Amino acid sequence: LGLGLGLGLGLGLGLGLGLGLGLGLGLVRSVGTMLALALQRARRRDKAVRNVALAKGELSEANESALRELFDLLAEGDQLETLKLSEAKFRPFLSEALEELLARTGTLLEIYVRRCRKVSGDAFAAMVNGLNDNEDSPLAYFCVTDCNLDSGDILTFRELYEARPPMPGTTPWLREVSVLNLTGNRITCSGLADGICPLMQQGYLPQLVELNLSCNRIACASTERLVRALRGNTFLQTLNLERNRIGPRGAAAIAELVSVNRGLTFLYIRGNMLRTRGGQAIGEALAKNKALEKLDIRDNSIGIAALCTLAEALHARNGLAATEFEELPPALKIQMDGNAVGVCTCRACQLAEMPKEFGRSRRASARAPPGGKSDEDWSEEDLGDDDDDDEAYEDDDEEEHLNDFT
Repeated sequence: LGLGLGLGLGLGLGLGLGLGLGLGLGLVRSVGTMLALALQRARRRDKAVRNVALAKGELSEANESALRELFDLLAEGDQLETLKLSEAKFRPFLSEALEELLARTGTLLEIYVRRCRKVSGDAFAAMVNGLNDNEDSPLAYFCVTDCNLDSGDILTFRELYEARPPMPGTTPWLREVSVLNLTGNRITCSGLADGICPLMQQGYLPQLVELNLSCNRIACASTERLVRALRGNTFLQTLNLERNRIGPRGAAAIAELVSVNRGLTFLYIRGNMLRTRGGQAIGEALAKNKALEKLDIRDNSIGIAALCTLAEALHARNGLAATEFEELPPALKIQMDGNAVGVCTCRACQLAEMPKEFGRSRRASARAPPGGKSDEDWSEEDLGDDDDDDEAYEDDDEEEHLNDFT
């Protein structure tokens, strides 16, 4: 194309423009648009290279040399702040290049790895090793989502981190992390109880303000362990446990956390089959909490009796008069669609301005996020952990559902 354009114009300027255009198109075609632009800017030491996002074919083996050159330039330039890698397959060369980049860069604040295959295993260990080797990492956002990480990866994560003692005068990278997002993986109970919770209990995550573990097949027993780890925590503000297997017993543990924790402001527990017993426990805990600002408790098969308890807590918080406290607590918002179907005319629901009819959300039966389930997909076996801890609640829940509809 470039040569044809140059010959057509018959001018030196046209020939130069054509050859430049041809070379540019060839580079873009061979390594991908975003990768080519990032590589060109990195060669020029452009400040725009602070944010790099690569996806799909740009991370393939065909672009190995370009990726290695880019990562070397990013490490040398010391300007990179955000790195996003998505929808690709982690080959060994990519794991090695990424490990070296994470070990050398001193400005990276956020890393996002999303929907990438082959991250579980050696690739994830390489990422952790690279961050461990970095003596001055300011990383604040560590997000690996929808990558099929399992409990073994999380246990390896903990072992690798604990096995590397910090150098004198340096701060381990995990102590700077404020957002840990591992949604859409397969961490399960053992990964949470034996991997993440010990890290929190030993004080390795003192700056953590947001923890997202949604869609990870977490059951009630590990939820209790997480609550114990967070009991004295005053930094965590957002906890997301959507689409897991918490059940009524796990809801009781979360209710204990809500009643004693004064730092938590956003709690997401949608789609966990809490049922009436779990909903009532959380509603009663809300009466003791003045810090929570948003609660998402949708799609949990909660009966009207528990929804009324939540409405009472909502009215008690939002109906406070200005003379009762020197400083009013923040307003509380509760999302509770997709639970019991029926009509409630109690005074608490009227005062809280709740809808008269609680119906199933139209989105309740929609396709669940990767790793999660919609309500129709749940079975009784999914609600408990390996020890069948929730069997004792089945009879009580059946009676509660019958009473809810009378």
